Amino acid sequence: MQASAFGQFPTPEYGSILEDFDIVAVSGPSIDSGGANNETIKRPDGPSTSNFAWGAYNAAIGSGINFMRNSAVNHPNPPPPPELTALTFWDASRSVGSYVYTVFDKSANDGNNNMPTITLNMSGEGAKVTVKTVQNGDTGLALLIRSGASTWYQSDSKLLTASPDWHVDPPIGTTDYEFTGPLAVSWSGLSGTNDMDEVDDGGETALTVVGPATPDFSNITGVGVRITSVAGSTGGFSGLTVTEIELDGPGEPPPPLAAAENWNDYR
Repeated sequence: MQASAFGQFPTPEYGSILEDFDIVAVSGPSIDSGGANNETIKRPDGPSTSNFAWGAYNAAIGSGINFMRNSAVNHPNPPPPPELTALTFWDASRSVGSYVYTVFDKSANDGNNNMPTITLNMSGEGAKVTVKTVQNGDTGLALLIRSGASTWYQSDSKLLTASPDWHVDPPIGTTDYEFTGPLAVSWSGLSGTNDMDEVDDGGETALTVVGPATPDFSNITGVGVRITSVAGSTGGFSGLTVTEIELDGPGEPPPPLAAAENWNDYR
């Protein structure tokens, strides 16, 4: 991966990132269990995962947000659910304001988790982020993206309807957040994101939407999701399970850095 013209980031590239939250264990420790200053950064450790560091803010007191295997629900009836791994907002953590996030840094040992090793150019036609979920109750979910070194944005919220057959074999729903075209989402700026840029333990804070904004889609360096509304569950486990987040920036790769006269050639 080439360094960018700024030296701080790798050159933005077209392509895709798939985070499937693959873990080896049946469950992982909480990323955030509620309460102040107890966020613990975790990386999914399975063979197909991104190895990105994930943080979280739990707006509720109690329950937790963590990685799970077969986490869609504690199924009381056979047959068992299909094997899946996920990032799960357990019970009360499916609350308005709870969120998870990552910066695209694959290196667990560089001592600099806020420095992305990958950036994506999501400015091309057809660019979108797809989020796959199972939820026990209607849930409003907004997309979070990080552009450049430290600027986070929140998209319009999309309503995820309660998954049917919750206790047997719930289908995994798919929600697209499109960046271009007639179905493109709108974006707002955020305050309270300093801890998200640090990607370290503790310091998690609530986010505040500060008004309409326009991200630079050519240099996306992080992603997340934030809960914006909740409705009553259908009984039992009352969480939100995120099984995949996929960023798709279609198009041809930009020219090699050596062939570009300035950074604008990458836009």
